[in-house]
Amino acid sequence: KRTYLSRQRRKTYQKTLIGVTSMIIDAHNHPDWHKHDFDAFIKNMDDFAVINGIYSEYFKENSPARACVEVARLPKDVLIEMEAIAVVM
Repeated sequence: KRTYLSRQRRKTYQKTLIGVTSMIIDAHNHPDWHKHDFDAFIKNMDDFAVINGIYSEYFKENSPARACVEVARLPKDVLIEMEAIAVVM
């Protein structure tokens, strides 16, 4: 199933994912990097394929553990909320 997203929604996802993934990538490339986790809370699970595609552009191998959950409502009615954890020892 192919999902169509408006250009604005896609830009919102890309901007959010780029910000969070850049933090994880920095930790991943750190010599003392230990583990990381990435969780996304989205308004519409139909958008998962698009989000997953953007995410996979940044992590081609050894991607972080992750979860994606559809929620009824997010603060300020945003489309996506993300949480990222990186542990550097």
